[in-house]
Amino acid sequence: MTSIKDVIITDILSVSVIPASRGRTFSTKSRPSYALSFSSGDGVIEYTQGDTKVISDYTHALILPRGGRYSLKNLEGGNFPIINFDTKEPFTDKIFSIKITKPEQYLKDFSHLERLHTLGDNMHAEMSVLYGIFSRLERECVSRHPILSPAMDYIAENIYKQQISNATLAKIAGVSEIHFRRTFKNHYGTTPGQYILSQRIEHAKELLAEGGLSVWAIAESCGFSSVYHFSKIFKSTVGISPSVYGITERDNKQSTVKEPEK
Repeated sequence: MTSIKDVIITDILSVSVIPASRGRTFSTKSRPSYALSFSSGDGVIEYTQGDTKVISDYTHALILPRGGRYSLKNLEGGNFPIINFDTKEPFTDKIFSIKITKPEQYLKDFSHLERLHTLGDNMHAEMSVLYGIFSRLERECVSRHPILSPAMDYIAENIYKQQISNATLAKIAGVSEIHFRRTFKNHYGTTPGQYILSQRIEHAKELLAEGGLSVWAIAESCGFSSVYHFSKIFKSTVGISPSVYGITERDNKQSTVKEPEK
């Protein structure tokens, strides 16, 4: 398979969400284009290509090959966002699964791409969003580490639910705490605590920009022990308070909305 970072996308053919009920089966002898597929919730699909079985679920993105022959079965019904695209050069002839650590961000980008594709008047913007998705997938591919991988999965599942200690992560990885911290820092360029904090802050920024939740609710949903602690950390990291950040981002979004032509 060609490295994701080397793929040159020539056309975005369709961007849609496919609803599928449990037990549905399907097979294809020659897929007409490449596709990038996600699961938007509880949906689970089992793909079979030759002797290989691959699962598509909320935490796994799949690349489906052009010309590929495979069958699938819906193990759990749900909605499956899919992007059909073509590339300049052959990409892969096998179904390729990628473990993703922030599914909600991919789904958010997909929704953005779907809106742009529906409007159909800005191919450059569409390509920018899709290349952004591929860039994130590339980082996911290179970030897997045999020692750190189980701990990273644990972080992804619990990062907004509870406090996560280095001792817990080291135990999951099966190494000493000192060895875990050193390996993590060498691989990611930051400490486990700083990594977790940065992920929580980024998620908080997204929620603040969207509006609809109080600062207290956002602090709780992002795994902070108190709104005071959240506000203090946010301001020291971003430079402004959470409330000011949210107002500024929403104002910026409104100012970029074009008025309809008369």
